[in-house]
Amino acid sequence: MRALATILICSLPAAAQSSPPAKTRKTPAVAYRSECLNSAGFCIRVPAAWQRLGDIFGDLGFVVAEPHAGADSASRPQLTVAAIDLAPKEGGGTAAPVREPAIPSLDVLVERMLTPEGALASARTLERRRLLLNGASAQIVRVELRDEEGKPDAIEEIALIEGADGMVYSIALRCAQQDFTTENHSPGRQESAPEAAHSPQPRQDSQPNKAMKIIRDIAEMQAASRAARMGGLSIGFVPTMGALHEGHLSLARRARAQATLVVVSIFVNPLQFGPSEDFGRYPRTLESDCALLEAEGVEVVFAPSTEQMYPPDATTVVYVEGVSDRLDGRSRPGHFRGVSTVVAKLFHIVGPDCAVFGQKDAAQVAVLRRMVRDLNMPIELIVAPIARDPDGLALSSRNAYLSADERRQALVLHRALQRVEELAGSGETNSERLRSAALYVLADEPAAVLDYLEIVNPDTLLPVDSVARGALFAVAASFGPTRLIDNVLLPPR
Repeated sequence: MRALATILICSLPAAAQSSPPAKTRKTPAVAYRSECLNSAGFCIRVPAAWQRLGDIFGDLGFVVAEPHAGADSASRPQLTVAAIDLAPKEGGGTAAPVREPAIPSLDVLVERMLTPEGALASARTLERRRLLLNGASAQIVRVELRDEEGKPDAIEEIALIEGADGMVYSIALRCAQQDFTTENHSPGRQESAPEAAHSPQPRQDSQPNKAMKIIRDIAEMQAASRAARMGGLSIGFVPTMGALHEGHLSLARRARAQATLVVVSIFVNPLQFGPSEDFGRYPRTLESDCALLEAEGVEVVFAPSTEQMYPPDATTVVYVEGVSDRLDGRSRPGHFRGVSTVVAKLFHIVGPDCAVFGQKDAAQVAVLRRMVRDLNMPIELIVAPIARDPDGLALSSRNAYLSADERRQALVLHRALQRVEELAGSGETNSERLRSAALYVLADEPAAVLDYLEIVNPDTLLPVDSVARGALFAVAASFGPTRLIDNVLLPPR
């Protein structure tokens, strides 16, 4: 917990400073006292004048704050300490029942905090990054809080570390915006000035006047990434197959919010197409794609050739066993082996700090999360919400294949998702009843050829009997020759 406390960067008023004053300043010495979280077995030092406002999560957390200071007390510095229990990921032996994990990992915990239903739903995310603290996985989340009128009110920075005991320990420090500072607290990383963190994009350090660079050679891309890191820049990465639409551009914007240099790859990967699939006719629109990305302020486009990515004598593949054979992996044998192989190669070439993927490809996200975890890749995977047309159709490059009638027919997928969301929101948790309701909606559109319609654990893609702990509702269907997918995450009830 000490390691967490040292990386929070809200600058508190003098009475709450924990670091010694400069020699030229005469600041009264600050007395400290210990506040303990007995249930988790640790204590933390806080300024003696601060008040303990009470416990949270039963006996698994507490809040302390600067003494009441009048009308603006709502934005006074405040520290929240908590221990969060991660449910076991597997059963505890033959005598113990296997439990479906409520929060299977630190990544999922943070993502749920930032969802529209999460604890930070009304906040604006300024930064989220992954790091190691004394060998343990940790994340830093910085958000801008808003008052009842929607105006920026305070900054909260949350540090979370995953313990070996299956608990996540967190410290959240909240302070008014005028007390917020961005001192360089991470080796090799340069922070933006406070004004830049709250201003419209592009960022101050994103060099918006510099022409976008298109790189086709692997060695050149690796050299560019090394130079960026040596210059103190963080790299956000968005892998794509081109034929870009607003959904892809939203991923680039998310990468821009997380990093100081954005790389987008454009590569139609032959390994993820089956022999009877649409590799040959998949849209290839590099010139217009690059124009869109340049308008978004993307610094680098990496567009390698097939020969560069897969030399004739290449024999190595990456296969994530189990999860790769579920949902789309069952319908498209070998598909996720191609996905994990190309993404692993791209991660190795680009060397990003974070990579952004869309929730629409939920099965792909599950495969890549497992790959990153199992191979100890130091990369933060960020999952952005599904981008949709105004009528609800999920954006996809393959939508271009649809005729006007097929596009109208495809709207039934979104209607089925909405029906399941409506029922789950009203308290229905039985997966089979939810699935039956969705099938009833899909029956209204006889042109839809259903591939799968399943309610599964979003991390394992295994079916669940109940959505009470949260679940992924996923559907795939064809309209004419075009296969489309869609999904919705159902929050815990």
